Amino acid sequence: MKYFILALVALTPLLTEALPPPTKPTLVLPPAVSKNITKLEILPKGNATRPSLYGVFYENLNYAGDGGIYAELIRNRAFQGNYKAPPSTAFWTSTSNVDFTLVNSTTSVSPSLTLALRTTTKPGKVAGLTNPGWWGIDVVKGRKYKGSFYARLESGKAPAVITASLESNSTSKVYASANVDVKLTGKWKKFEYEFTANANGIRATDNVFTLKWKADAAVVIDFNLISLFPPTYKNRPNGLRPDLVEVLKDLKPAFLRFPGGTDVQGDTVFDRLKWEDTVGPIENRVGRFGSWGYYQTAGLGLLEYMQLCEDLNADAIMGVYFAYSIKWGANGQEEDAVPEAEIGPYVQSVLNQIEYVMGSTSTKYGALRASHGREKPFKLKYVELGNEDWAGPVGRSTHGYRFRAFYGAIKQKYPQLVIIGTTPDGITFPKGVVYDQHFYRRPSNWIDMFNTFDSWPRNGTTVFVGEYASIQADETGNPEGDPNKPIDWSSTGVRLPFPSMKGTVGEAIFAFGFERNQDAVEFASYAPLFQNANNKGWTPDLIQFDADPKNTVLSTSYYLQKLLSYNLGTESLPIKTTNAFHPLYWVASYDKPSDSYILKLANFGEKPATVQACFPKKVADGAVTTLSAEANAYNTPEKKSIVPVISHVVVDYATDKCAVIPVPKWSVQVARFELLGF
Repeated sequence: MKYFILALVALTPLLTEALPPPTKPTLVLPPAVSKNITKLEILPKGNATRPSLYGVFYENLNYAGDGGIYAELIRNRAFQGNYKAPPSTAFWTSTSNVDFTLVNSTTSVSPSLTLALRTTTKPGKVAGLTNPGWWGIDVVKGRKYKGSFYARLESGKAPAVITASLESNSTSKVYASANVDVKLTGKWKKFEYEFTANANGIRATDNVFTLKWKADAAVVIDFNLISLFPPTYKNRPNGLRPDLVEVLKDLKPAFLRFPGGTDVQGDTVFDRLKWEDTVGPIENRVGRFGSWGYYQTAGLGLLEYMQLCEDLNADAIMGVYFAYSIKWGANGQEEDAVPEAEIGPYVQSVLNQIEYVMGSTSTKYGALRASHGREKPFKLKYVELGNEDWAGPVGRSTHGYRFRAFYGAIKQKYPQLVIIGTTPDGITFPKGVVYDQHFYRRPSNWIDMFNTFDSWPRNGTTVFVGEYASIQADETGNPEGDPNKPIDWSSTGVRLPFPSMKGTVGEAIFAFGFERNQDAVEFASYAPLFQNANNKGWTPDLIQFDADPKNTVLSTSYYLQKLLSYNLGTESLPIKTTNAFHPLYWVASYDKPSDSYILKLANFGEKPATVQACFPKKVADGAVTTLSAEANAYNTPEKKSIVPVISHVVVDYATDKCAVIPVPKWSVQVARFELLGF
């Protein structure tokens, strides 16, 4: 059968259930409704849409990686650190029968992991180490966990068995355990085990991981890389949390931009993200202090990112280090750029990175990838150079020579790749370059930005709206805020804790501007993506999570992104109307695979609205998906009630072409109509 799709955005009370299918009447509008109705005539011919338009942007902030989508359960598993975050025994505790400290062992697990947790145990006692995980460990009955640790004997008589377990911190109840036979010597050895939980934990924050052993005599044992994984997505070693991957997959993103963002740059050139340190066995990953205030294990690395792109059926937009770093602080920016005369090795590193991703096994880095378990090259179309190079005078003044060096080298070796830049400072973008722009605003700011791309020059440079979100509320006392009031980036600026309904509707209005100008806008993604509930370095975010999947919060903006992604269509259609935009906004499209029309509406106001939509061809009764709530409402772990609801829409029996759609206040709607097949 054939469908029209109509997408509407309005600010309205949340509908709680679908309407029953009505009988088909002739469309007769009450005088009051007829007078105030917004009449939209969708025209039949338009321009092709971009299937690439809606995607997601991942950056390792708010513990999005370690403690987040990266499934490792043990915190501080390998005692990593550097001059900004010295290695420590943080998050490890012991029984009274054992003392421990960090030492530079005479031997090491690897050149990247040079420290050891040295334990000294009293004779005849049971000793133990405990770790609480990343703000908890999710223990589920019947779930199998896979663990490992490295150990060596420094002195004394070694125990025959070390027991690994998951326990309740409050009751000491053991949920899962494995006795690991160990024959310790002075050399490091890896020990592996599995166990299955026999009950559900009380709550994630009560669960702990333990290693225990009994020493018949005094003994000194060194440990390192103590690891535990739950079942991962597709059961991959060193894998990802299935629930968070599925949440991303359910958005149907066309692309995944990774790994940043500011985090690619680092605070200084020395602190930059080095892709070479994120591949291969985790024993060889030294980790780094990222741009968001904490040390990263690098367990989630380049190969894992590329595999995630495949799992999401999304194109990779691979961010690379662009010889420029910046540290954001209360006193402004501190910048660091590679001098032009020294830029060669940094360009070569990017060429090596691309070869690692897409090179054949006959190449040096393609062969390295194969040695890491992935023989088949990944598909790669897009490479982004750095991030926000406009942010400071050093970035702007050095951008010209950096862009020429990187762009020239990449296009010479890989002419098929599309390059994404972040500023035209010092250069004129060559034709085909995509310009990444970022927009963080208050909800009402989006009204003035609806037409942003109407006048974008059609000169061969398209736009990537790489980051956008409503992050601060409109000012109190003014229902629509001040469209010219900028974001307060100071420490006193109050952020939204979660995306609000009003902010989400504003984002929808901005997105309608993308859809009206898809010859100019090629990609768009909300930012940031993830937020661990225990580390809110940046709010609001699309998805909040903690150790317990039941506590995951999908925001109003998450549901907006899903509505946009699922209802893009294949042809953007013009609309004829005598009504002006505001508070109601709209955009329409046609979808060839389903032979459907799509009309999206946004109502940025306190009053409900009514739309009469007329289509070029006859349609059957349709369905409207509505996302709505009070303006300042948002989803939380305690209340996740703002979700899309589907209702029935009747088509005028006389023409089979028109339908009246009630648009609630503060809401987002998508109406779809089946095209009649006769």
